Amino acid sequence: MPEAISKSFYDLVLNGKIERDWLALYRQIFVAAFKPDYGTAIDYAKPPKQPLPALPTEAYAGTYNNDLFGEIVERDGGLVLQLGPKKDASPLRHFDRDVFTYQPVGENAYGLSAVTFSVGADGKANSVNIENLNINGQGTFARAPTTN
Repeated sequence: MPEAISKSFYDLVLNGKIERDWLALYRQIFVAAFKPDYGTAIDYAKPPKQPLPALPTEAYAGTYNNDLFGEIVERDGGLVLQLGPKKDASPLRHFDRDVFTYQPVGENAYGLSAVTFSVGADGKANSVNIENLNINGQGTFARAPTTN
């Protein structure tokens, strides 16, 4: 609204009349600018009608690292995403087969984000992709080697 009023004012001052519908123009620009960056393909708040069960916990359990964002670790029989230097913890919830979700926080959080594990031929996940962190191709976490 402020942008449209300002442009309309300049039209009146410089041209003696409003030259175009500035409100309609700016509405289109702002709707596009504030469109969510993730979570628009699937509504993760609504579970699938017939979700496939997750693999056994052992298939996903482990530590997954991403040098930029943090890690995913096993905790109390579940998986937890730990982000940032403070390792802010977000539990992962099963959605469908190898897809889990979590609720991002912060000013760019639009809703649930997919956390999709890539399972190898050995039946174990070797990486995981986090939808909202992968907007610029940086949301893949690689499984850390296990040490005995």
